[in-house]
Amino acid sequence: MTSLRRTILFWMALLLFAVGAVSAAVTYEYVKDEAQTSFDAEIKQVARFLQNERLANPGGDSAFAAPEPDNLFLIQVWNAKGDLVRTSDKTATSTAPTSTGFSIENLGQADWRSYSIATADQTIRVSLPLDERNEQASSAALQIAIPIGVVIPLSWLVLSLLIDRILAGLDKAARKVSSRKLGDSSQIPLADVPVEIIPFVHSINHHVDQVQAQAEKHKQFLSDAAHELRTPLTALAIQIGNLKSVLKTEEQHKRLAALEGGSARANNLVNRLLQLARNDAHAPATDSQCEPMAKIIQATIAAMNPQAQSRAIMLHEVPAASTKLNLPKEDFGQVLEILFDNAIRYAPEGTAITIVSDVADGQFEIAIKDRGPGIAPDKLPLVFDRFYRAAPHLVTGSGLGLSIAKAICDKHHWALALKNRDDTSGLEAIISGKVSTP
Repeated sequence: MTSLRRTILFWMALLLFAVGAVSAAVTYEYVKDEAQTSFDAEIKQVARFLQNERLANPGGDSAFAAPEPDNLFLIQVWNAKGDLVRTSDKTATSTAPTSTGFSIENLGQADWRSYSIATADQTIRVSLPLDERNEQASSAALQIAIPIGVVIPLSWLVLSLLIDRILAGLDKAARKVSSRKLGDSSQIPLADVPVEIIPFVHSINHHVDQVQAQAEKHKQFLSDAAHELRTPLTALAIQIGNLKSVLKTEEQHKRLAALEGGSARANNLVNRLLQLARNDAHAPATDSQCEPMAKIIQATIAAMNPQAQSRAIMLHEVPAASTKLNLPKEDFGQVLEILFDNAIRYAPEGTAITIVSDVADGQFEIAIKDRGPGIAPDKLPLVFDRFYRAAPHLVTGSGLGLSIAKAICDKHHWALALKNRDDTSGLEAIISGKVSTP
């Protein structure tokens, strides 16, 4: 995943490094050249000073000094006859220069940068060791170039802080979006958003509006279709009831029973579509019709027993130690009915479905365990999607039950989860949440 912050920092760091490296290199060479020019000017100035100086007694032993460690200059003077009459280092080459001006000469054991000047009565040469000149010039250049290199990481640090500050507005907007609840379609606020990002935020807001409009159309269609289908299905159920009184043969009754079963399934599907429409309307949760949790569980088991007995399945309840809590009768009962219906459909005949309830620390938890085939781990995250069915196709169903149960639980801030059993084959559906007033 690409990070805008890391991308900006990377390219700015690369740019700073390139600019700093070029600046340091150019500065280094410039200062080094300036130092060399300064040295040339210095030896030239010394030579001209000696040219104007008249030696009272240029000869004698005092004119031929031994080299001093701290004296970098080599001063040599020849008379008109070409005899060396003065030198600051008697170990250096004593041959007079053949040309005037600047030159590089080997005057013994090393190369020297020299400046020579000649008059009618004397020739003067002033020299500096070439290695010493280069060392001092490089040292001076490094003293100027190193601070430039030090400034690069400091500049990168300051730049990273500035980028963080600039992008703080975008982070704030991102946090606002991520903290929104499901179904919140309000516009993303533009306050504190960088100007360059505003067009992108506008496009997101526009897309949210389009998605919301499409969702509203879908909800309206769902509600309208369910209501339109309900009337003819009710009429069909009435006609089936009327036919029962006039049919005479057993074959006719069998065919009518199959038709009645199909009509019942269609009515069940329409009822669930209507429930989805009501959930989509975000009707507020109400506890006006609450009953004890244990009573709701027992009532649901009694209602589902005929369906379970038709497949020789036993519904076994393990009640909670504490039962003094109330839950919304209609919504909680519908969630249990959907979960029981799924368990009965997919559990093998002759097995048992266990209902375990528990209440502790102001929380309730109910687990419904079957011995069915379970659900593949990669399909578990999809089971609450509408019309999605992870079970075998031989088992009938609309794929709406779990999505309705999840919507009801979300409305009451309950948690609903499905997981494969660890102890045996089968599925475990768990409902948990806060208890209502006892």
